[in-house]
Amino acid sequence: MHSPRNGGPGKDHGFSMVELLVTLAVAGVLLASAAPKFIDLVHDHRLSTQINLLLTDVHLARIEAIKRNHEVVICRSIDGRHCDIGGGSQSDWSAGRIIYVNLDGDKTRDPGEPLLQARAVLPSRLNLRFNQWWRVTFHPDGSASNGSFALCDFRGSEHARALILYYTGRPRVADRRADGDPIDCGETAG
Repeated sequence: MHSPRNGGPGKDHGFSMVELLVTLAVAGVLLASAAPKFIDLVHDHRLSTQINLLLTDVHLARIEAIKRNHEVVICRSIDGRHCDIGGGSQSDWSAGRIIYVNLDGDKTRDPGEPLLQARAVLPSRLNLRFNQWWRVTFHPDGSASNGSFALCDFRGSEHARALILYYTGRPRVADRRADGDPIDCGETAG
């Protein structure tokens, strides 16, 4: 007769130490091989989120220019209220941006001009560059200046995203240049 202490039939009392160590070793190997892919997935998600926010801003500016029959400007901004027209690299938009209705057609946001959107500084280790200047103007017919934004992280050009803006005002998101080469990130965010 088997007693419960002796491990009688139908009585499982857990794992042996060897079984536990083998299971932990296999789990460790699986986690170690999956972690880099998961980290890349997180960084790719951050890039996608930020390029989609920029795409949303471009669509908003274009629609508002048509709807209001006035120029609407997207410009780089440090304080979330005024365009940053000087200092540093004119192409670096990482510090933030605003969208406003340019009622008087000048190159600055005046106190009476409606602020439609303000975006704060990008998350750390992300870098947004525009290959034209410090602003994009959308006209009442929906057209805009031609140019492209490059959104990069510390991984460089192979993981970058671009928003390409055509004279018609229509944007396009891409992960490579038109010629198939990687997007130029310049200096990547550190």
